[in-house]
Amino acid sequence: MNRLRCLLLSFSFLWIFLWSIFGTLIASRITTFAQTQVPLPKEEQWLIQLLTSAHSHMNVMSLLIGILGISLPLLFPYFSLKILTRLSYGLVFSIILFGAGLLMEAFHFPFLQNSFFILVPASLGAVGFILSVGIFGVLFFVAS
Repeated sequence: MNRLRCLLLSFSFLWIFLWSIFGTLIASRITTFAQTQVPLPKEEQWLIQLLTSAHSHMNVMSLLIGILGISLPLLFPYFSLKILTRLSYGLVFSIILFGAGLLMEAFHFPFLQNSFFILVPASLGAVGFILSVGIFGVLFFVAS
């Protein structure tokens, strides 16, 4: 039980740390363009918008993982460790997949010519995240 909680909390803090560094890089890029008085090309505006969105989404999702790690002991009397572990890993994996998908959309890697392959990771990650959060919501409701 404590191991799962520690894993969720450590992932939460590390994910916040990594995406905060990423947010700092975005801010420095925006500041550079602002100081040079050069208007941003449309592609650059789109890139910055998507990266800012990814930064915000990932920070909120990692806070949710931290809250889950803190409140997980409320579920242990009612559900098995195996079920809670699988759901927790699914939630973490969906967040990682969603973050990777958002980055792929932002940078639109040139080796991926078809946009379908770019949208799949973010879409699967988002669906996995929504389902996992919904299932945990039901579990907490049942436990209350």
